[in-house]
Amino acid sequence: NISPGVSLPGMRAYGSSTNNKTNQGSVAAMDLLCESINQALDAGLLPVIHGDACLLDDNHAGILGGDTLVEGLVSSEKMKDNVHKVIFISDIAGVFTSDPKINKDARLIRSLKVDVTTGEVTIDNNDDDDDNV
Repeated sequence: NISPGVSLPGMRAYGSSTNNKTNQGSVAAMDLLCESINQALDAGLLPVIHGDACLLDDNHAGILGGDTLVEGLVSSEKMKDNVHKVIFISDIAGVFTSDPKINKDARLIRSLKVDVTTGEVTIDNNDDDDDNV
């Protein structure tokens, strides 16, 4: 639970540009975001981040989605000691097998399993029921 009075600063992902194929600009941008988040956490703040439009390279722009952003953050060495929980906020109540706004047969996924050694995410069918939502 988030206590009343906790400061929740908004932090945006930084776009990046690089002239080479090593993606150094994106890595530097993720490092900068990790440092900013760690500073906020060290100050007792709870950062709120979101996906955003970013430069992917010198000639392309795209959307850096929240799920991709979180994957980059939690796999960063700079974040390993500070990330214990991630909360997604959305206009859809839960995680579904597909977009419930488009697919009436979309099923709510009640539980996910994450393999801590590989990072693979699978649906935990032991805790999932067949309710259509």
